[in-house]
Amino acid sequence: GLVAVSGTSYDPEFDLPTGVRIVVTNTSSSAVVWDRTITANSSREVQGDLPAGIGVHHGFARNVRLTTGSYRVCATTLGYDSGDPQPTVCRNVTVP
Repeated sequence: GLVAVSGTSYDPEFDLPTGVRIVVTNTSSSAVVWDRTITANSSREVQGDLPAGIGVHHGFARNVRLTTGSYRVCATTLGYDSGDPQPTVCRNVTVP
């Protein structure tokens, strides 16, 4: 099955696209089954929900093909200042 991973990612100090690291872990075995970094540089349909000056090109979307099972999908913003904590969002998904 395909799992759609999408969202918004930005560094509040810059108006540049950020990297987003997506990691998918099998919850049964704790094995990482997918680990990629993509760029959040797509135009977003929703406007006006980002801080002033950030711009609109901070969306990302990726379909991940997974086999039957339970997974934890996490997306982490990769900002420009490595000293700043970067937000990570995780969701549990089940592929029938």
